[in-house]
Amino acid sequence: RRARLIRAPDAPNIASAGSAPGAGAPAPVFTPPEIALIDAPFASGAQDWQILAAARAEPWPGLLRVYAGASNEKLRLIGRVEAPAAMGEVLEDLPAGRFAIWQEDTKLHLTIHGVSLQSATKRQVLNGANLLAVESAPESPNGGGWEFLQFRDAELVGAQEWVLSGLLRGQFGTDDQALAPILAGARVVLIDDRVAKLSLAESERGLTLQWRAGPAGRDRFGDSYATLESAKTGRALRPWSPCHLRAARQPGGDIRISWVRRARWGGDSWEGLDPPLSEEAEIYQVSIFASGILKRRLESAAPEATYALSAQIADFGAPASALELEVMQLSNRAGAGISRSGLIAVN
Repeated sequence: RRARLIRAPDAPNIASAGSAPGAGAPAPVFTPPEIALIDAPFASGAQDWQILAAARAEPWPGLLRVYAGASNEKLRLIGRVEAPAAMGEVLEDLPAGRFAIWQEDTKLHLTIHGVSLQSATKRQVLNGANLLAVESAPESPNGGGWEFLQFRDAELVGAQEWVLSGLLRGQFGTDDQALAPILAGARVVLIDDRVAKLSLAESERGLTLQWRAGPAGRDRFGDSYATLESAKTGRALRPWSPCHLRAARQPGGDIRISWVRRARWGGDSWEGLDPPLSEEAEIYQVSIFASGILKRRLESAAPEATYALSAQIADFGAPASALELEVMQLSNRAGAGISRSGLIAVN
């Protein structure tokens, strides 16, 4: 017979001094946990890149260990999940939402395990209460991901079944994910202290990694471990989309395009004049389209850019009266940020 021994420092000590050997109780059987790995837009105010890990299992083994690596031979322990998270799924499609405005005309119907949801006041929600991560469809315009949204009112309509209203969509920089519908079957995670925070190396950003998660003390290649393959791109590092796009005609015919920068962190204070710059340098890219066809691309080191009259005539044959714009902030570390786009009238 052959045996393989694996060091398991988190395993409970089941032997005691002076105990006599015997058959003992049979070892508990654990099934692979359900686990969600969220490339989070933020992590409790952290300024760096973190992955949020939410998991649940029946029975709960007490502690899960999470491994990741470029291959099974290179797996390393990157974190632990100490408590089962409140997880569930969406029961009915939810249309695409509007950003930064209370939505009283739509409701989110879902089931969730491990928690009794509570309604909150508007002030409590604005202070961070009732935060959910909802998985976007892979076929959505932004390729899938997680939208962070909040709710004000929770109504229990069945066993572990809830209808949530008073929604704030696209929170914490995920307004791009709110542009697509949320489909029935999408996973839902309540973001609280039961969700663990994991850290990957900078060199692993964007790489397709092998992930394994399962009970501490068990063989990570055994049947009690969940396995998946996923690439995490460092969503927390990407600049948020600008807001308040405007276009104004200047005396000579040029168009001044302007916007307001948003901060990934440190932007909640009302005392400063401008949102803090979360990047090493301030760089923007402005793309100008005509019926979806790129006509011109501008770069700027300030939250404004000039579209010269001569360029307008070259692109459209006449001075532009409206602009189809896409504006994004660039990062030396993470590349292109989340874009803001729209058809903007020239005033």
